[in-house]
Amino acid sequence: MKGLLLKDFYSVCKYCRFFAIVVGVFLIVSYFGDGNLFFTIYPCLIAGMVPITLISYEDRDKWHIFAQTLPFTRAQIVSAKYITGLCSVGIMLLLTAIAQTIQMVNAQSFLWADLGQLLLLILSIGLIFPAIALPIVFQFGVEKGRILFIVMIAMAGGGTAALINVELADTFLAGKTALVIVLVCAGAAVLYALSWLLSIQLYKRRQLR
Repeated sequence: MKGLLLKDFYSVCKYCRFFAIVVGVFLIVSYFGDGNLFFTIYPCLIAGMVPITLISYEDRDKWHIFAQTLPFTRAQIVSAKYITGLCSVGIMLLLTAIAQTIQMVNAQSFLWADLGQLLLLILSIGLIFPAIALPIVFQFGVEKGRILFIVMIAMAGGGTAALINVELADTFLAGKTALVIVLVCAGAAVLYALSWLLSIQLYKRRQLR
């Protein structure tokens, strides 16, 4: 398992450099933005999709065929991607927390409750979309799941735009959605765990070629 995680780390460093640039730009824009949640949420959404990006490169290089000769089970291969996804989202959540804390302190509007609600919402989004996409990718591969992947990105953008249109940021400040956000985050965590188990079962049954 450690070897798989180390491989994914090297792959992230090699293939996801552009993501780091995009995320950096979005974090800077979110710092100077005026409560626009799109620039705050999108980096964590990108982080959640890192495992799918890695799988796409592995499929291109036929790594999944070579992996069958190595002393790794299919459950370990799947688990490595889910752990990589959690690490990516966790790092992005930390960076977002730092940026938002600095922004709130400078604006003299820092409240732990507001920051916590925002981070829980971002964490939920960072977990939900890969939880939906990964089982399909492990079952059909990235190429066959590409259309669905594009649809999901469109849904993510539309959902984020909808959140902005209803001025969810103002709702945060009013402190009206704390319980809902906690429940959504708990649901996202459960969905991610179930997705993890489902992907293991689907990948075990998949005919690799």
